[in-house]
Amino acid sequence: MKELLGDEAEELFKAFNREPMISIRVNTLKATVKEVIDHLRRQGKEVIVSSVVPTVLKFEGPYDFDKSKLYRKGKFVVQEEASALASILLDPKPNETVVDLCSAPGGKTIHMAELMKNRGVIHAFDVDELRLRRMEELIERCGVRIVKIYKMDARKAKDVLGEGIADKVMLDAPCTSDGTLMKNPELRWRIREEKIEEIAQLQYELLNTGIDLLKRKGRILYCTCSMFKEENEDVVEKVLKERDDVRLVPLEGYYSEGFLKGTIRAFPHKHNTIGFFYVLLERT
Repeated sequence: MKELLGDEAEELFKAFNREPMISIRVNTLKATVKEVIDHLRRQGKEVIVSSVVPTVLKFEGPYDFDKSKLYRKGKFVVQEEASALASILLDPKPNETVVDLCSAPGGKTIHMAELMKNRGVIHAFDVDELRLRRMEELIERCGVRIVKIYKMDARKAKDVLGEGIADKVMLDAPCTSDGTLMKNPELRWRIREEKIEEIAQLQYELLNTGIDLLKRKGRILYCTCSMFKEENEDVVEKVLKERDDVRLVPLEGYYSEGFLKGTIRAFPHKHNTIGFFYVLLERT
């Protein structure tokens, strides 16, 4: 981090030591932002509406979600602002075919279904049984009807669906998750340099699979909650160098520019959210 950010790295480390606010996203299939804000204010919460994702609300904890009537009815879900931005950047439309390659526990899957107005289909892949069970509960609670779940390695998605079938692909790739240290402090004892190389290889394979699934002019959003260049810009540059059937669609605004022109990075110390990286690619 010091190599990437210089003296600014100290600010990032301090941000990782702060307790984050609770971040939720309103499910517009079932509720309005006003309805949820009013509900939270009646419970004595001071609510901040995100300037990046207008359906994301932030407030100080603690909060007992199990006792919240609106949460139990699926009117809002727990999701970080930076995570919610991913679906907006991919911009899935009603009646499109979408593939979510590493989908569980389903925050982005639900959000995409919402943006698609519950019309079309989302093929959702994951290998983690426990997370998939949570995802099934979330889908039911939120009133989503367009998701087909596959418990399998997403790298085999082509074997099931075929190539060139998707309008949009979401790849929130497995990563070291170091951008979430403020939420998961125990991660600092588990991150190993040699593990980053192994994960980067998996990310590279998944990204290639995602591109193969796209129709011509279809788009894939590759994102991670990692701060490491090896898991982000380096993976993307490798794929762009090797393939002539894909181009980078420049992203700008929202947060900061990444270390590759046309990519975006969310920094905890600058943007008061978890660390995140985004790149949008189009099949040519």
